[in-house]
Amino acid sequence: MGLLERFSGRRPPLGEILKRNGVLDDAQLARALEEQRRTGQKLGEVLLSLGYVTRDELARALAEQERFRSGDAGRLAPAEHEALLKEVQVKVLARMGSARQQDVRQLLEPVCRDVLAARRPDLLGAVWEFAEDAYNRLFSLGPLEKYLQPGSDVTNIIVFGTKVMIERPGGIKEVDPEGFVSEEEVRRVFDRIAARAGKELSIANPSLDAELPDGSRVLLSVPPKGKKYYAAIRRHVRRSARLEELVAGLRGLDGLIPYFKKAVRERKNFVIAGSTNSGKTTLMNALLKEVQPLHTVAVLEDTWEIDLDELPFVAYFKTREVPGVPPITWGDILKDCLRFSPQRIVLTEVRTDEAACELIQTLNTGHEGSFTSIHAKSALDALLRLETLIQKKEKNLPIDVIRRLIARVVDVVVFVRLEENERGGVVGRRIDEVVEVGSDLLPDGMYDLREVFRI
Repeated sequence: MGLLERFSGRRPPLGEILKRNGVLDDAQLARALEEQRRTGQKLGEVLLSLGYVTRDELARALAEQERFRSGDAGRLAPAEHEALLKEVQVKVLARMGSARQQDVRQLLEPVCRDVLAARRPDLLGAVWEFAEDAYNRLFSLGPLEKYLQPGSDVTNIIVFGTKVMIERPGGIKEVDPEGFVSEEEVRRVFDRIAARAGKELSIANPSLDAELPDGSRVLLSVPPKGKKYYAAIRRHVRRSARLEELVAGLRGLDGLIPYFKKAVRERKNFVIAGSTNSGKTTLMNALLKEVQPLHTVAVLEDTWEIDLDELPFVAYFKTREVPGVPPITWGDILKDCLRFSPQRIVLTEVRTDEAACELIQTLNTGHEGSFTSIHAKSALDALLRLETLIQKKEKNLPIDVIRRLIARVVDVVVFVRLEENERGGVVGRRIDEVVEVGSDLLPDGMYDLREVFRI
């Protein structure tokens, strides 16, 4: 049986060959396909009429496509096939590392070419099909794949057994009409996600928190920890909206824009509080666009979320927790970032006691104009949650000392909330309250909160 017969049996699309050869980009191919649907012409004719390819480039691509279709590759036994795929998997995972926004498909073809050149040079003519097969068998995420593409607007993906639910901006929820075929397919996809993160799911380790190559955060859970297979994927769709652009989707913001701009310029320290998916990071991104362009900013994250490309002096740091590799802690990245003498520090979300302690200690050394967010049910609850996290790590530190440390460095707390309809669907988001925190505690030992806004 020939190699191409072992695989899908189809020839690679003409557009994909031209893209791979560097002749077309995604936008050009999309326009050409749209024109093809409209006119009914062959794709090659459309590409020529649009001036995207020359006749020589088209002829070479068609010849390459025909070579794949001819199926004249050598024979490949199943055991050898599996061995080659395993070698490809190991090499791709090694090259991926922790690179940001790494595209597995971009790595696959050169790796497959190297493997075939070393092991089976007679199959080099079918490297495209081999790479496609390797992707489908080693890295494809099945029904989740389409929602994780760069152009997708999906923000959250939830897997319940074999069912898949997605959420789009505005809280619009949909159920994938196909989902997974079986629990076996779910497990294969979960194992691929774990492998990308350098981890393994097992009876001893039935859940894991990992990061996908596109920066999305995923939590996986398999039996016996749960009754079925569960996954929660939070996509960090990078948005570049300014405060004025958020008004339509964030009730209460309109009248607060002048206040927020002034507070950022005056280098107030912000804490943005709210529930999951309430818009904390989106609001933080918009506030950061008001930072003076000559300020040096250090962004500290455990998941890539903040994108400040419009600011010229931004340093990004990220924690790391991978089995078999020394961890990179919040303390590590805070120490490193201070060497850049940042005027502002952004810790995207306080999730752990270590992050809370390191942040409050660093801000108490005089760093103004900094930002963080935290899960909380109100502005006051955000401060109390910071207390709880610090107490967890610094058990012998009196509560009044912890409160004074927090009060000295937190200037403004913004609480954002999801708005739902009777069925539980998200209909919008709103700013519930904005408070300023006095630097001294009240006589009863509580925070001195001055209300700026309440809806």
